[in-house]
Amino acid sequence: MSLHRTAANGRPRATRGFVLLEVLVAVGVAAIVMAALLRSFTSTWAGINTVREEAESMLLARALLSDGASTAKIVAGTQNGTIGRYAWALTAVPVPIAAPPPPQQQQQPQQAQQQQPQSSSRPPQPQEGDGQDQPQPKPFGLYRVDLVITTPSGRSRSLETFRIGPAAQP
Repeated sequence: MSLHRTAANGRPRATRGFVLLEVLVAVGVAAIVMAALLRSFTSTWAGINTVREEAESMLLARALLSDGASTAKIVAGTQNGTIGRYAWALTAVPVPIAAPPPPQQQQQPQQAQQQQPQSSSRPPQPQEGDGQDQPQPKPFGLYRVDLVITTPSGRSRSLETFRIGPAAQP
């Protein structure tokens, strides 16, 4: 008796190895898995590029705002430029500041103090009509600064801040 199986024609039948159909199924499964991995890899790579551009644009924005919109350099208007692959536009607009309340409202509590006896060491409080109620020109003004940075892929990032600068000329 033989331990080998024999086919109908009397030859020994091979029990080792793969049938062609099994190999084709394995290759098909491997191709599907590779396609899924490739799609995942490309979307991850695109996400990495987006995050890199985002981080670089924010670093450039901080540098532009700290340098271009410093107190000494801020001017009403628009400035444009490029840094490397990034385009930027900086717009500074003067913001009107509300005037302080009239001096009469501020002096009402002071008038109550004047009615009390004053010691000789304190100077007298200025009275209305002394010429000191004239508004003084402001050496500084408030500006709204808008910065738009355009990345190489065409995405735009906008930042807004308020800065103090020289008073705008009327």
